Amino acid sequence: MDQKTTHLIFPGLAIGMSLIALSSNYDLSNVFGFVVSLVGLAGGAAYFLKYSFASTLLQVWIYAQIPAISKTTSEVLDNGSEMVTEHHYVNADQAFTFDIGFTTGSKSSDRNSKVNVDRDLKVNLIPFGLLFLFRLLMLQGLVGGVVTIEKFRQDNKLGDVFPLSGSVLRPVTLGKEKHWLLVELASPLTYSGRSNSHLLVKPKEDEIYKRGASAVVSYLVLVDDPAKVHDGVNRKEDFQFADWGLVSIA
Repeated sequence: MDQKTTHLIFPGLAIGMSLIALSSNYDLSNVFGFVVSLVGLAGGAAYFLKYSFASTLLQVWIYAQIPAISKTTSEVLDNGSEMVTEHHYVNADQAFTFDIGFTTGSKSSDRNSKVNVDRDLKVNLIPFGLLFLFRLLMLQGLVGGVVTIEKFRQDNKLGDVFPLSGSVLRPVTLGKEKHWLLVELASPLTYSGRSNSHLLVKPKEDEIYKRGASAVVSYLVLVDDPAKVHDGVNRKEDFQFADWGLVSIA
């Protein structure tokens, strides 16, 4: 798949998993799971329709799947058969689940009763993988995007150089932060007598850029030689922070 469409994989996955979950929950036996499935469908559809709130819905869809709290009641009937009833307190796994935690069991105080109640207090691990995949695909989907950098404040250190434009080359790890992007500028930027053909950019808040979203306040770090930026962990001390800018990616 082309890198420009890589970011579409995850919303498609959210729609598919939500539809599978809805197909097995059509009787509304798990209302919370039903609502979360609708959130997944809405988030995926909103992403394809390029609504800015789509990523928020997709993250809500992921995090809502983490808790898995339910009760299972089993009763042995007079004819010897067993009737099992499951009640979900908070359990919204979407198509796949891998739970860890513990189960507590109890019997009715009536010695003649044949009713057992098990309570499951668990955590679903699948959403953690989904969260990693979400961030990875969103980052990779930015590659090739057209970057526009506007002035953030009047007394900026870079002078009268804005707006700047360029394109995203690849995601970069700088220090302990993995959401940086290496941007190739359309025209070199001269600062303190040195020409810089590239920038490292990252939102000021710990988030990931979204294609087509409004510009966000970002770090602008100068890169005079892109060969200095490697695929591993880059040291912040090796690069110079220039100023803040308003960055958007088309």
